[in-house]
Amino acid sequence: MERISWIDYAKAIGIYLVVLGHLSLPQIWSDFIYSFHMPLFFLLAGVTFKTSYDTITFLKKKFYALVVPYFCFSLILFIYWLLIGRHYGADVANGSSTTVLQAIQHIFYGFRNSIYPSPLWFLTCLFVCEILFYFILKQKSIILITIEIGILLTAGLTLQILGTEYCPRLIWNVDLACYYLLFVALGYVLQKKNFFQFIFKTKWSHGFSFLICALIFFGSFYASCVYHEALFKNFIDIIPAIAGSLAVIQIAKFIPSNKLLSFWGKNTLTLFGLHIIALGFIKAFIVFVLHYDLSFINNCVAINAGISLIALFLLMPVAFLFRRFAPWAIGQKK
Repeated sequence: MERISWIDYAKAIGIYLVVLGHLSLPQIWSDFIYSFHMPLFFLLAGVTFKTSYDTITFLKKKFYALVVPYFCFSLILFIYWLLIGRHYGADVANGSSTTVLQAIQHIFYGFRNSIYPSPLWFLTCLFVCEILFYFILKQKSIILITIEIGILLTAGLTLQILGTEYCPRLIWNVDLACYYLLFVALGYVLQKKNFFQFIFKTKWSHGFSFLICALIFFGSFYASCVYHEALFKNFIDIIPAIAGSLAVIQIAKFIPSNKLLSFWGKNTLTLFGLHIIALGFIKAFIVFVLHYDLSFINNCVAINAGISLIALFLLMPVAFLFRRFAPWAIGQKK
């Protein structure tokens, strides 16, 4: 499949927001980023989703594209945590008592918000999402497909509302996959119905649709903040997640040819998998070389925005080396 530039640019914007979101930001900025940055990646996965493979071929492709990179980057992050992460930084500051055995267990469970491999939850969750969606599409009936996605979405949201106090976390984020399945399905449908070709047809239609998405996003985001403690907040959150993702896609379409964003978009997996390490070394440089206390970057959007850019630039040579010498580790062929 020929690469589509706006998809790479949207991924580049998304990965920048992922890195920025893992730094210390004012709550409103953190809420803003988290309202749509991960749904964006699931929606884009739906845009590029293919159903032309037989079951065995599909499972093999997804295993090599997502599961193999998950364990490769988990191993790298585990070694980093073992040698450095558990002795400095957030783990020490938060009084973490995670044992080596627990860390290894977290890798195989694939839970979100565990220790250092935690950013990689996306890979296992996407793997489950795409497997579910592949078999749902086997039904052929639009009504059955809609009902099944609706049931899984309701189940996923219910589990999130109940939380870990009442429901155990499910291995490989199956509970989250039931929720994010909606965005994979939406991206798939929009692409199949030529939605993007339609809104990109003219500058007028493009600009108008972007304005609508932006207005819906800010309106629903405000509602989500107002009803922050409400039980049905998770249902409200779907609206800014969709509107924000579509707004980013349209911003990406506005961007002229850009080699830097294209590179980031093509290497999001490496950037995603290793940005925690890059941020760790940048913070170490600030503390041990520049002799600044990290508190000076807390809640400073401008400084953290710059640190996020530096982290992505630092990882570019690493991404190149992976593509050149270990493409299998990032789910690619030689």
